Amino acid sequence: MTSTIPSTIQSESAGRIVCGEESWTRSPQVDLLCVLVFAGFLALWGLEGGPPLSDHEAIVAQGARQIRQGDGWLIPKVGDHPFVRKPPLAFWLAALSSYLVEDPRLTPPVTEFAARLPSSVAAILTTLLVYLLGSSMFGHRTAVTSALVSASCAGTLYFSHNAQVEMVLTFLMTLAVAAFWFATYRTTGGRWWWVLFYASLALAMLAKAPQPIGAVALPLACWWLLVIPLWSLRSSSQESTESAPGLWRRFVIQVRAIRELRPIFGMVLFLLIFLPWPLYVYSQLRQVTDLWEIEFIDRYTGEMGREGIPYFYYLPVLVGLVIPFSLSLPEAFAAPFVKTYRRHRTALLFVLTWVVVQVVFFSFSAFKRPRYILGALPGLSLLLGIVIDHLFMSARTFSRGTLRMITISILLVSAVAFVIGGYYVFTRFPDAFWLYVRGAVLCAAGLVAVAILFLQARRLLSFCALLAATAAVFGWCWFGLGQGVTDQSMARDTADALSAHRIDAKDPITWVRGRPDAALMYYLQRPIDPLFTDLELAAMRGDRLELPPELIEKSVSRLLARLSSEKREYFILRGSDWDALISVFKPPARILTRVRSAENPGPDDWVVITNEWNMP
Repeated sequence: MTSTIPSTIQSESAGRIVCGEESWTRSPQVDLLCVLVFAGFLALWGLEGGPPLSDHEAIVAQGARQIRQGDGWLIPKVGDHPFVRKPPLAFWLAALSSYLVEDPRLTPPVTEFAARLPSSVAAILTTLLVYLLGSSMFGHRTAVTSALVSASCAGTLYFSHNAQVEMVLTFLMTLAVAAFWFATYRTTGGRWWWVLFYASLALAMLAKAPQPIGAVALPLACWWLLVIPLWSLRSSSQESTESAPGLWRRFVIQVRAIRELRPIFGMVLFLLIFLPWPLYVYSQLRQVTDLWEIEFIDRYTGEMGREGIPYFYYLPVLVGLVIPFSLSLPEAFAAPFVKTYRRHRTALLFVLTWVVVQVVFFSFSAFKRPRYILGALPGLSLLLGIVIDHLFMSARTFSRGTLRMITISILLVSAVAFVIGGYYVFTRFPDAFWLYVRGAVLCAAGLVAVAILFLQARRLLSFCALLAATAAVFGWCWFGLGQGVTDQSMARDTADALSAHRIDAKDPITWVRGRPDAALMYYLQRPIDPLFTDLELAAMRGDRLELPPELIEKSVSRLLARLSSEKREYFILRGSDWDALISVFKPPARILTRVRSAENPGPDDWVVITNEWNMP
């Protein structure tokens, strides 16, 4: 790729592959093995414990369970209806995990462990990718530091224990970015790197389309067409090179060089992998295009309804994802422009583009969720890795006054964060407050140990203590959440209550508003029907957050008619919906049970009702 990469960037690239940094041990292979063992321990620890599956996790687990029970692989079902909001890779991986790790006689199949295992494996593989990228960009020691950051930060710890597809998606998107880097900066194996790039991008689309477009394709396009021309122009102007091409000429060169990315071959490979599934679904469910338009386009543009979330929403999310390394974020983002890291500037600019462009892209979306930017975490780990390596492992000296100022500042900021976090937990999840307090005390003890070791100039040991403290706090909180102090336990509690009433398997249970909670289906081990299916709703409503009046009227009419019939039925409503229903319509119904919400008692309770004549 020498024709498309300016000479100033090429010279930096040549120095990045082998930086001559010393290994932590006498063998880089031993270092990498230790990193992967540590990452594996963190990713696999407690998969059988922790909180129950949440609704979004249980979508994957229930869909995989029904695949195992014979509902089909190509169009997964969650309950009695097709689930085609998203592509099926998560269902396939969870079902495969169940085949591999569970007793074939297990009924029903797909345990919490099997559902969460693909995310754990993806977290370990992502750590390996961060090491490989870091080794190419910065050298072995910094690569080890980056990999340890990736394995132990809060985002990886949480999503490696979560059955949602996000960690698998992050691995596949990181694999695509890594393949692009190696294809453009390695002189050998270029063809196979491009095969890996386009194949992994297609698999990422099968995991969660169209998110990889904004998280991979857009950042790489900005790097190729904007950052390289701009930075090479800046470098040539500093060197006062005569007759150097201007910005427009450099941009034209990069556009012409797109052919070196093998786009035609790549597009064919990409479509061969990704396109068969949506085409098959469309051939079976023609009305699915309405649903996909809502999920993939209207969700981003705001046609589904705007939540009023500010554009800077993801800034505190980024801080939370990289706990306990958050205080190094400002220097990490500034690293490409800091003199200390100038010999790694090209790699740092590449990673910064990867992170910033996708965060900006998702910031303009009307529909925001913290998990949407998890794909930025490997890039953040690389940016943080070089900064933390410089802080903890480099041959540098600090005055005692500077050391004291750094440690006191960290402890003060942490204390403020503990107070803010405690207030948030107390107001949103009061049942979890004492769990938080005990976790905060454990975390504070770990930080004090880290600070003492750092003050004693035992910086490597201080870093290891930080990793150990992080693992201990995560384990404490994860197993504590397994005691049922959040809304994730509502599904299991409701399933227990319904089972206690011995509802006949032939009696239908209907979820009144929106999509049935998948966790309830998973723990109840029976399907729950929606009042309207996804495809019916997609055809009837223009947005997702504001229900059209005619849809509300039709919902109430259908519910009242079925309650008035002679057929025994059961319905599940939110507390606020039930209160509104009885205040206006006085339905012929009675409450079977009411399950309290930990986050918002009353309005978010689950109320199970049945026909008024259906007495126990």
